[in-house]
Amino acid sequence: MLQFDAATWRLFSEKLPQGLTLDPQGGFEMVTATRKEIVRVDGKLFDIEVFHLSEDTFDQSRFSRRRKVDLGDGMTAWVATAEDVIVQKIRWLKNANRTKDYEDILNVLRRKMELLDFEYIQDWCGKHGTLEILAKARAEVGV
Repeated sequence: MLQFDAATWRLFSEKLPQGLTLDPQGGFEMVTATRKEIVRVDGKLFDIEVFHLSEDTFDQSRFSRRRKVDLGDGMTAWVATAEDVIVQKIRWLKNANRTKDYEDILNVLRRKMELLDFEYIQDWCGKHGTLEILAKARAEVGV
């Protein structure tokens, strides 16, 4: 696991391509209780959030299971598995009750339901005390 200190973040900021700027203040994610860095994208309506990896067992598992995907034009990115997105969104929903998280859960279930490892999802939801939320979402999309 790669750990960045203040000097490394400064170097990272200096190496960003034109049009990307690292917010010098960073931030704190209230729901996950983790630090995050924010990369501003000039002229776009979105930012890139870079979350610090916590010592939480699920966060460690989710990080180890990420997949490298081809974005086209020679670009690749590391992304969380659909299962881990569902489990994390359910955790956030339990703690923050954000409507957007529930909508995201339903959308991932609808698009990936035939491919999902529900045993894995249920195991983590059981550990997090979120099986009821998972059951409700599955019933809503019919899986």
